[in-house]
Amino acid sequence: MERGHLPPRLMETSDLDTIRAALDSGISLFDTAPLYGDLSREWISEYIIGKGLGPNHNRVVISTKFGRRTT
Repeated sequence: MERGHLPPRLMETSDLDTIRAALDSGISLFDTAPLYGDLSREWISEYIIGKGLGPNHNRVVISTKFGRRTT
């Protein structure tokens, strides 16, 4: 989903709602990487997933990648 035109706070609110809806639907695998999302804010994807999961973090598997540098 292309959301580059939305302000960061609005994007985060939408992302949190999506994560919580996924949990409510039984989704238990979240795939992420530091380069996903706003490239000016590295690790924002992991931060938002952690915030969205909250105390439910022990109910899911989080897959992430590393090693690629941004320039």
